[in-house]
Amino acid sequence: MGEIVGGVIRTLPLYEAFDCTGCGQCCRDWRIVVDRTAWEGAVALLESGDHPGRVEATGAFDMLESPTEEAFATLRTREDGTCVFLDPDNLCYWHRHFGYETKGWVCRAFPNTTYKTPTSTTVTGTLSCRPMVEMMRDRFSAPMSFVEVTEGFGAALERPRWTVLPRGAIWLQGDALLDGAAIDDVQASLLEILGVEGLSLGVRLRMCRAWLARLEAAGGEGPSVGAERVVGLWASFEVEATQVAIEAIEARGHWGLMTRATRALFARMARVGMPRRRAEPFAQWIEALGLDAPPELVELRLRKLHAARFAPHLDELEGLLGAYASHRIVSSHALPVGGIVPMMTEVMISVLLVWAVAVAMAEAGDRGVDADTLADAIHAVDLIFFHAPVFEAFFSAEAGLSSIHAEAFAASLTVMLCDPAILEDSIARSNQEGGVRAEG
Repeated sequence: MGEIVGGVIRTLPLYEAFDCTGCGQCCRDWRIVVDRTAWEGAVALLESGDHPGRVEATGAFDMLESPTEEAFATLRTREDGTCVFLDPDNLCYWHRHFGYETKGWVCRAFPNTTYKTPTSTTVTGTLSCRPMVEMMRDRFSAPMSFVEVTEGFGAALERPRWTVLPRGAIWLQGDALLDGAAIDDVQASLLEILGVEGLSLGVRLRMCRAWLARLEAAGGEGPSVGAERVVGLWASFEVEATQVAIEAIEARGHWGLMTRATRALFARMARVGMPRRRAEPFAQWIEALGLDAPPELVELRLRKLHAARFAPHLDELEGLLGAYASHRIVSSHALPVGGIVPMMTEVMISVLLVWAVAVAMAEAGDRGVDADTLADAIHAVDLIFFHAPVFEAFFSAEAGLSSIHAEAFAASLTVMLCDPAILEDSIARSNQEGGVRAEG
């Protein structure tokens, strides 16, 4: 394990508590890379004959066209999508016969990865791991804050996914910069806002946006916003938090933006290639939400579906959604690509997609959205949205992050802030205005 910058390892309680259940799902329908050292060791061990012989060296790997030390080959899969090393009891042949330490780094570290800032190493997790989603649903169904750890996560700590060097910086958005030493404080402050009690999740998310707006404003003054400046801005924000909350409570959603954002997100995802098994439910969700209809009919349908399937259960679902938002802040893929504001863009896009998929699942099953349905939606979104080509379609340099950011916030807050009584009244007005179109 390399030197830990700042000497602090931090993570979320969910990741700290998780242990592999041996379900074998991470050994199915993935293209898993193997580093060169592990590949060389595995080939030698397989050729040694000191094992039952079910897997042979010549049939275990596919070589990459442009191999690197960290991604030298991939594990071969069977026709059903399972890894050739997966035994019938869902345990790993490689692990069983040659030992954990001989396996590739990706397999040893999953479902965790890490990144480093000048003040800490952060251990993250992925909710493409179904048992981790179920643990979040059952035991960590509320917004989470960082905890410091001193042991575990050995393999994940070997190779940070990205690093901000001492005296380095990261983007807020655009040309505005944040000192690397302030990243931890900003993430911790967002988690603290999410954990405020007595306010709806929508209000807390809008407060997150207000806090980021202050950082953006400070970023325009500077060459970069330093750690001390962040502490000072946070102190003044805390003093004014009540007024910020009042403004958020008085805000109203915009269902036109909600419709536009939902249709745009699904359309963009549909244009990107995904593994077949992950993409199969996609057409069903689009049909359940009626996204192929004219925009005015889509808006009316989304309002109705939300009122019938989601809004009545919002109080029961907010905790799990808050936990999911915490997870996305800590495990953000956009943070190293675009910076702090795109990180929250990712949070909002993810929340919006989880809402849409959960509503589609509930509509298909003619039921309301419960915690199980929401957990299913979270797992599905992490499998699809965080498939690399899909994610890059949203967060490439050409993606227009500013407009996506605004639409994602507006759309997601529409869901979280919408009072069911107000929603029913707006649907009634829309039905009167739309006449027979409402049946579409």
